[in-house]
Amino acid sequence: MENSGWTMRQPALPSSILYLLSSLFFLPGCGAPNQENIRLRKLNQDLQAKLEQCHTQVESDKQTIAGLVRRSPMIPMLPPEELEKLWVTHGLKFGRFTGGYQIDRGKPGDQGVQVYIVPADENAMSIQAAGSFVVEAFDLADPHDTRLGRWTWDTVQAKKEWREFLVDYTYVLKCPWQRVPAHPDVTIRVTFTDELTHIPYSAEHVVHVKPPPPSATQPAAR
Repeated sequence: MENSGWTMRQPALPSSILYLLSSLFFLPGCGAPNQENIRLRKLNQDLQAKLEQCHTQVESDKQTIAGLVRRSPMIPMLPPEELEKLWVTHGLKFGRFTGGYQIDRGKPGDQGVQVYIVPADENAMSIQAAGSFVVEAFDLADPHDTRLGRWTWDTVQAKKEWREFLVDYTYVLKCPWQRVPAHPDVTIRVTFTDELTHIPYSAEHVVHVKPPPPSATQPAAR
């Protein structure tokens, strides 16, 4: 049949069908967020926060170091690639004879501690490195005051304490009590500052001593 100028229109969908189709987009699960994506997003946010925190800490450390350099005189140092060619300190080693010693054999107990200590390279081999020392002793079992004393040697003084002992070479640092320990276990902390690199190295060691009896450390009653 010939078209006589009019067009056929598609029948309109009932409103109930349109409502049904539109509601399909809001069914549970169709548009719900993916739980794995949520977890990854939260993990990424946490990592980003930690990264920013680390960056802030690094910048703070840089400012601290810069401030210390400005306040301290500049000390000439060899660059790292030159130091790698040399035998330089990487740590400290205690000698096996570190412990209490008696200055006066006629008195009971130890009158101090002597520290056998030697710098060591990256292979834990003993080397004769010059530097200054700080020795501290602690009675950690004392509930009131743990510090027993603090002794120092500059580089020139320490050089005089370099000894040949049996087949070893070592520093021997004698530390008479500044305060007598009340317990036999004494913790020794040694800090050595290398004269070449100006880097401090610390090590701790627990020694067993014989504390003198209280009567030997107190003045006699009149």
